[in-house]
Amino acid sequence: MKPISRRVYAITAIVLAAVIFVAINIAANTGLTSTKLDLTENGQFTLSDGTKHIIDNLQEPVTLRLFYSKKVAADYAQIDAYARRVRDLLEEYAARSNGKIVIQEVDPEPFTPEEDEATANGLTGAPTDSGSSVYFGLVASNTVGDKEAVPFFTTEREPYLEYDLSSLIYRLSNPKKAKIAILSGLNLDGGGMQAMMSGGAAQPNMIYAQLKQSYDTQMLDPGFTTIPPDVDVLLIAQPSQLNARQSLAIDQFVLGGGRALIFVDPNSEMASMASGGGEPSVSDLPSLLKSWGVVYNAQKVLADRKLAQQVQTSNDPRNPTARYPIWLHLSADNFDHSDQVTSALQALNLASAGAISPAKGATTTFTPLISSSDQAALLDAAQVRATPRPQDLWNAIHPAGSPY
Repeated sequence: MKPISRRVYAITAIVLAAVIFVAINIAANTGLTSTKLDLTENGQFTLSDGTKHIIDNLQEPVTLRLFYSKKVAADYAQIDAYARRVRDLLEEYAARSNGKIVIQEVDPEPFTPEEDEATANGLTGAPTDSGSSVYFGLVASNTVGDKEAVPFFTTEREPYLEYDLSSLIYRLSNPKKAKIAILSGLNLDGGGMQAMMSGGAAQPNMIYAQLKQSYDTQMLDPGFTTIPPDVDVLLIAQPSQLNARQSLAIDQFVLGGGRALIFVDPNSEMASMASGGGEPSVSDLPSLLKSWGVVYNAQKVLADRKLAQQVQTSNDPRNPTARYPIWLHLSADNFDHSDQVTSALQALNLASAGAISPAKGATTTFTPLISSSDQAALLDAAQVRATPRPQDLWNAIHPAGSPY
């Protein structure tokens, strides 16, 4: 056979490569149209199981209008890069929703109806050196007219972008308010004995008033024996002593998948002030906490030298203030920033707080959201109530060397 020349060989190889390239593209377009590969380090474009569940269970369409000032923001690389990520993630939501999530992108240029729409829906523009504003927010709506908005996608919230978007979609797809049952020894709703003594209705506690705005709230009667079946969350705050039947009802609610928020306090200053400084207000759920693997001493108050607040102690101009170690000022270092509840917290003041820890051998998942410094110790609550002098409490602290 006559040998093939290098020229013919090269041309043949190029033609074959082109044919193979075209064949691969045709196969990919027909068989891999919905296949994507996320090569980012943290899987930024891989939806979590929770998000997939929310999208897969959408009953009504949700429209997401992304307001982004393309021209103005083009000079700001960080915002522009974040905008691309938001846009790509929204497309992932839409691609999975089978048409239930509709994405619309709007460029609210200055002095246009689109800018008026953005401001009318609560979106905020970030001012620039040129005098223009950059809009980078989201307005979401459902078919019954409910709306939710992200005023501005800040880079500080970027690690929680999927959480924020999924929460917003979930609220729109479930417009019915969640029901919260409240059990408390505190006078949260402004009724009871305090209202009778004042000759009328007392003002409800601020926290209770805010809960009532966002949720369907129900105060449990002190003599309750069951948790209503339609309750989504059980909120227990500074409870009075429970009997065995009531403890069993709470335990069954939790073990059955119910959510509970429980606040117990070794020295509730709020309750003491409401009672006119009478008997100390201590709360505990000993049998329940033990069964859930939680250690809590209702007779111990946390004192912390590093987090102690400055308080007014006297009229002496040389020493007008002192650090009060049972009133704590916590900063960002004391919060768990991987949890949505505390991720954005920068400061928090606590008065006469207690401490909890996991029981030895407990199988309960224990995730501290707020922790003390390593200069803290537990003091007897009776000692704290009997010793108002800050310096005496300071001297009584023998730091444990690790946070509570």
